[in-house]
Amino acid sequence: ATLAAAGLYETPTAGPNETAPYARPFHPEYELWSDGAIKRRWAYIPPCERIGTGGMNRWIFPVGTRFWKEFSIPNGMGTGTAPVRVETRFLHRFGPGEMDWIMAAYQWPMNNAAPTAADATLAPDAGVMNANGTMHDIPARAQCVMCHHQTLPDKPLGFSAIQLSHTDAGSVTIQELADNGWLTNPAAADGDLARNGFDPPGNAVTQGALGYLHANCGNCHNIGTTNGENPM
Repeated sequence: ATLAAAGLYETPTAGPNETAPYARPFHPEYELWSDGAIKRRWAYIPPCERIGTGGMNRWIFPVGTRFWKEFSIPNGMGTGTAPVRVETRFLHRFGPGEMDWIMAAYQWPMNNAAPTAADATLAPDAGVMNANGTMHDIPARAQCVMCHHQTLPDKPLGFSAIQLSHTDAGSVTIQELADNGWLTNPAAADGDLARNGFDPPGNAVTQGALGYLHANCGNCHNIGTTNGENPM
């Protein structure tokens, strides 16, 4: 019923920045467009488990994997006040089946200067429009599968070979995953090592454009999905 039960925090009284040490922060190299929202992300892979990377384009995550993504909205009134923390989304693989994923969103309280994990409550099934006085909408429960949809072999987005092929400090990278034995296949299809990363082709401008399309379009419009041959 509250974010305190989702594993991101070790105690119900933990504040938003007091995440558990096993929840590893990460960010994708190419972010999904979210209308200016500030996002923080964490991942948890169970001990002694590995991510199935037989297909580097589509990773398969072990049972027990968890992901969290927090949304805050910048103050748009020019008052200099801090961003408004709105929601934290949660993905949890609880079984071996392709659809054995819990998908949930927790809404942070309004007008609370020191909220705890127990204060962030499960959002209504119908979602929340203009949550916490912002223009950000918490999606309805049924909308989760519109992005993390049934045609994907696994459901998380943004934690992948291309998205983690950066060297930014404070984030999980593919080099770290490969070097620590968290990937079942440390080599890519062409024989190169996964730890060396995967970049889109072309110069920096072309790579940025392809990366944007990869993050914002390719998860729905690709071969093997119902939208694969429908560019519009």
